[in-house]
Amino acid sequence: MSPSNQVDDGRSYIGNPMRLRVVHLITGLEVGGAERLLLSTLQHLPQEEFESHVICLYNNGSIGREIEALGIPVTDIGMRSLRDLSGVLRLRKLLKKLHPQVLHTHLFRANLWGRLVGASLRIPVVVSSEHSLTRTHFEN
Repeated sequence: MSPSNQVDDGRSYIGNPMRLRVVHLITGLEVGGAERLLLSTLQHLPQEEFESHVICLYNNGSIGREIEALGIPVTDIGMRSLRDLSGVLRLRKLLKKLHPQVLHTHLFRANLWGRLVGASLRIPVVVSSEHSLTRTHFEN
């Protein structure tokens, strides 16, 4: 592996070392407000400064296809439920491989697992956005 694919502690990662590596983790990518906001954000991030990757816990839907059309990779972890620990392990393995500098999580399930896995991997910055309509309404 070339030196440009090494981080300071010697671990390898995928990507361009000159751009900020940001992973967006979202519960699903069917049409919805949070999903549209993520798409809009990705459309406006300068690709020469940010290296983005999107992970959805399940349901890489129509918004996922629009994100892929931008040239941004989308990975569907295929979680079957909130308690799907094999899905959490797949998420951890992928995040370890991608080695993001920033993990931005969207919606309750992605916030829950993203924060826990992000802490276990010592991802330097984890930002969580809930996007809920009210205090008592969380995603289904």
